[in-house]
Amino acid sequence: RKKSDQDFTKSFFAHSGMPAWTKSVTFSGDLRLRLDDQMFEDSLDKPNRLRYRYRLRYGGVWTAQDWVTIGFRLGSGDFRSALGDGNPNSNNQTMTHAFSKKPLYIDAAYVTLKPPGQDWISVTGGKMNNLIWQPNFISPVVYDPDLTPEGAVEQLNFKFGDNKQYSLFANAAEMVLDEFSGDKNDTYMYDGQIGFTGNFMGDAKAPKLKATVAGGYFQTQNLGHMPVADNSGNTGNAV
Repeated sequence: RKKSDQDFTKSFFAHSGMPAWTKSVTFSGDLRLRLDDQMFEDSLDKPNRLRYRYRLRYGGVWTAQDWVTIGFRLGSGDFRSALGDGNPNSNNQTMTHAFSKKPLYIDAAYVTLKPPGQDWISVTGGKMNNLIWQPNFISPVVYDPDLTPEGAVEQLNFKFGDNKQYSLFANAAEMVLDEFSGDKNDTYMYDGQIGFTGNFMGDAKAPKLKATVAGGYFQTQNLGHMPVADNSGNTGNAV
């Protein structure tokens, strides 16, 4: 059966004219339409707003080799960043400006390397989805869920136990926040994290109880040299 499947795959790509590498590419995307009605308390002295918005994202992931994965994604977004490009925290685009054409941004462009036969270690570089662990129920403890950091992330994940139901993991990130043409005092952020995940009660692949605990430390370098990225006025903790 395995030999027959292999022969069919070779024959299909030979007769369809499609190159064999296309079978290792997965495309995905989404479109969302949204009505955003903002109403503020009188004490804030801010005008109420009514916005019609959309979000468009489309990209692909190519498994070039067993140890190389390349990903990209394009996305819409408002041009309202203090740094001169798209808002880093949102792909929402407001319908406005007399039917004007709207920009399409590079939302992700990255490569992930895993040594052959060593699934416990990986290195990702480029503009990527956030790889620092956070709760799955959209709880932005540190990072906005739509943020796609730029830089490099190294990941370790050791699984152990009779059914590999436990794992120790570590993530280290070196992120580029801003690059200045006038000098080399660029702005960076570093994030380190270690954690433990355990699957309890029941099958290890579908446990009745799963718990993860993690702790981390991050710091910035030359943060005072750059403005707040999303023009929010919230300067946050610069320490």
